[in-house]
Amino acid sequence: QAAGEGHFLARLQRHPAASARAVTLRPRRSPRLDRAARRAWEAFCAGNLVTEPSGTLLQTGTYLYHMPGAAPDLDGLRVLRPGWWLGDVRGDRLEPSHALALGLTHTDFQRTLNLTPDDPAAVAYLRGETLTADGAAGWLGVCVDSFPWGWGKRGGAVVKNHYPKGLRVQSAGRD
Repeated sequence: QAAGEGHFLARLQRHPAASARAVTLRPRRSPRLDRAARRAWEAFCAGNLVTEPSGTLLQTGTYLYHMPGAAPDLDGLRVLRPGWWLGDVRGDRLEPSHALALGLTHTDFQRTLNLTPDDPAAVAYLRGETLTADGAAGWLGVCVDSFPWGWGKRGGAVVKNHYPKGLRVQSAGRD
C-alpha cells in the first residue's frame, strides 16, 4: 500500500469474446426547434429586446439555446448544453434565463432598471427582494452602472425579482 494522495490506478484487460462483438453507434439527431418555441422566442425578442441575436436556435426539451453561426456541426454528438441558454419555453411564452441577461448589454434591453452600486435597491435585488420602480410593464434588465445583473418583471410600480435563488445573498446576522 502506497500513499497516493488520492490517486487511483487500475489495470484493464480485454477479453477476446468482448472484442468479437460488434458495437453499433447510432448518431443522435441534433435537437430541432418546434414552431411554438420559435414563436415564443420571436415574441419575447419583439417585446423585450432591441434586436434578436443572430445564429441558430436549438431546443432540448423545454430549454432553448442559441448557437453562433460559426459553431461546428454537432450532429451525431451528445451535447449537454449545446450553446447559450436563452430560456425555458412554457407553452406559448419564454421564461428568459439568467445567462441571457448576463450575455446582453444594457442597450440590448427595451426596458432597464439602472441602479448604482451604493443604492440599497442593488443589495435588495441580490437578496431576491421585490423592488419598486414606475414604468412600462414587462421583462426588464436590472443593471448596476449599466452592467446587467439579471431579470426583473415589472407590473405597475412593482418589479418582481428573477435573480436565481442559488445566487442570492444571505443577510449577515440573521439567525
